[in-house]
Amino acid sequence: MYPSVPVFTNIAKSEQTHVNAVLSLAKKYHANVTLGKPGVFNNTHIQELYNKPISMWSKRLEDALKVGALVEETDNKDLQD
Repeated sequence: MYPSVPVFTNIAKSEQTHVNAVLSLAKKYHANVTLGKPGVFNNTHIQELYNKPISMWSKRLEDALKVGALVEETDNKDLQD
């Protein structure tokens, strides 16, 4: 939604790096991994976690930045836990 904002470009690159790393491990251990359509999840809880921020950040850049910060804070907390 905001390709000219560097922070979002960086996030997209970082997420692609994560996907590539998981795919590399899957290949190494002969695990079958099928990537689905971006933003579509089989798990309803994960889908809800994805949908809520999308609806929040699609209104204004400032909202998108706030949601991005919240996602990063949540990721860090999950890693610490």
